[in-house]
Amino acid sequence: MVTKDMFIMEIDAICYYCMENASLLLSSLAHVPRAVQFLVQTTMKLLFAHRLLAKILLGSKSFAQDVKVAMDSVTCIWAIKVERIEIKDGRMPTGFQHPLAVDAEAQSAG
Repeated sequence: MVTKDMFIMEIDAICYYCMENASLLLSSLAHVPRAVQFLVQTTMKLLFAHRLLAKILLGSKSFAQDVKVAMDSVTCIWAIKVERIEIKDGRMPTGFQHPLAVDAEAQSAG
């Protein structure tokens, strides 16, 4: 993922969802897991591109909720209910983690 301030991170995310109407879902999508995976990736890339890294690090739970809300607007058409999104800590190049965490704390205090 690339953030608004041009930081590149690797993000692990898990999407929990349930099918509300299997016959409608299977008639509209050929590969459900692949479609959901693509939607999660696309949604996260879009949302990351509009946020600064410090804001993402400070509010990962709110970011996950934003991803869920954005996905719900699409998956409701597919008869899929997104239960929750879990975002694991991102991985950055070595040496960036501590300075960025200090910067994020400074921005939240200021």
